[in-house]
Amino acid sequence: MNKPIKIALIFLFAVVCFPYFLLAQKKKQKNPSQKTEEKRYLQEEVLDSLGEISIYNRLIPSLNGDSIRFFANGEKLQGWKEDYYKSGKVLHKGFYKDGQLELFKNYWENGKMERVMAVIDSSHTNLEVYYESGNQRRQIIYYKGKIKRYSSFYPNNLLNHTEEYDEETGLLLKKKTWFANGQIESELVLQDQKTKKYKLNSYHSNGKLSESGTQYPSKKGEGFVRSGTWTIQDSTGKKKTKTFTPAK
Repeated sequence: MNKPIKIALIFLFAVVCFPYFLLAQKKKQKNPSQKTEEKRYLQEEVLDSLGEISIYNRLIPSLNGDSIRFFANGEKLQGWKEDYYKSGKVLHKGFYKDGQLELFKNYWENGKMERVMAVIDSSHTNLEVYYESGNQRRQIIYYKGKIKRYSSFYPNNLLNHTEEYDEETGLLLKKKTWFANGQIESELVLQDQKTKKYKLNSYHSNGKLSESGTQYPSKKGEGFVRSGTWTIQDSTGKKKTKTFTPAK
C-alpha cells in the first residue's frame, strides 16, 4: 500500500470513529446535579456538645437559619434529600426548597428518630427531639422564629422543664420545673404584664413548699430579683418570713 493511500485510510478511520469516541466520553460523565460519592458519617462526627444532631439547624429558615445547601453543579438543592451513616443507615431525610429545609427527620444510627421538624403554618414551627433510647428529649413550638412553648424531659420520659411565652411581646408567661421523681420543683407565673410582676413557688423534693414570693426581671437582664415579703419553709414544714427590697 502506497503512502498517500495509507494516510487517506487513517484520516477516514479517524473521521468515522471520532463521533463514537465523543459519545463514549459523554456516557462516562455523570449528571452534574448528582454527586458520584456522597459523604457518609460516623455518628460521633455529627453530634454537637449536647450529644444531639443539630448540624442541619442552620438550613431551617423558620428557625432563623440562613445557610443554603447546593447540588454539585452549584444549583440550590430542591426536593427530598437523604444523608447516610458510613454503616449505610439513614442519618437525615429532608425536603428542600431553594436549598433550605421545609421539613425533615434525623435518625440515630440505631434507627430511632433523633428529631423531626415540620412547619405548622406560616408562623408556627414544631420541633421534637429524642434521646437515643427513643424517649422524647424536647418539644419546642416556635412563632416566627422565636420560642412560644418549650418542654424538656428527663431520660425516663418525665417532664423536666416547661416555658411559655407571649407570641407578640416574647414575654415569659409561665415556667415550671420538676424533680426527676416527678415532684414539682418550681412554678413561676406572670401576674401583671405591665409591671412584669411574677409569683414564684418552689418546693422540696418531698412536695412540701420551700419558698413563695414575688419577683421581677432584673434590670440588667440577668434572671430575677426578689421583692416584698417571702415565705420560706424547710422540708419539715417549719416556716419563716424574709423581706426583700430590690436594688434601684
